[in-house]
Amino acid sequence: MIDSRLPSWTGRDRLRRPPSWSGNPLQHLAGLYHAGGNKASKRSVIFLALGAMLILSACASRGPSGKIAFSSDRDGNPEIYIMNTDGSGLERLTYGPQYDTNPVWSPDGQHIAFNCEIQGNLDVCVMHADGSPAINLTDRPGADGSPTWSPDGSRIAFASDRDGNLEIYSIAADGTDPVNLTKNPASDATPSWSPASDLV
Repeated sequence: MIDSRLPSWTGRDRLRRPPSWSGNPLQHLAGLYHAGGNKASKRSVIFLALGAMLILSACASRGPSGKIAFSSDRDGNPEIYIMNTDGSGLERLTYGPQYDTNPVWSPDGQHIAFNCEIQGNLDVCVMHADGSPAINLTDRPGADGSPTWSPDGSRIAFASDRDGNLEIYSIAADGTDPVNLTKNPASDATPSWSPASDLV
């Protein structure tokens, strides 16, 4: 039986919110996490929250050069593409067998961070803007999503359930020095940096 408190799919691309939801859907998912009974149901809500972050976050990102990075399933599964703002110069950057979504340009326009599904695990990957092979920054069990660059380009913040509930982490742009920033039993998601890159 489907829980009426959870969102459901109306079709291929649309997520239907339950009638009782208003405002930020992630707040409702976080509330369900706390109300969840067993560990399996809590983990399901965590994955729903990460999925909702991917769905509700911008699917396109405009880089400093004016190019747009976006995810599309036009070739069979979600991959990362770039194009000019007028739609010309379309170029596919990723060719993985699984999902590549949620691209975000680095502040200098030289790299793109994105969500990559590798062997069924959602990770944060980074590649050069020309599509050179991606590096998996968060290669460990747990779902990692919603990457966002610090304004100085040195770190990437992301949400992860690697410690059993949804937390905000920060990691160096080369994949070193992962830090759990929130460390609390509540669900934390959708990180955003301060202009000085000193706060998330």
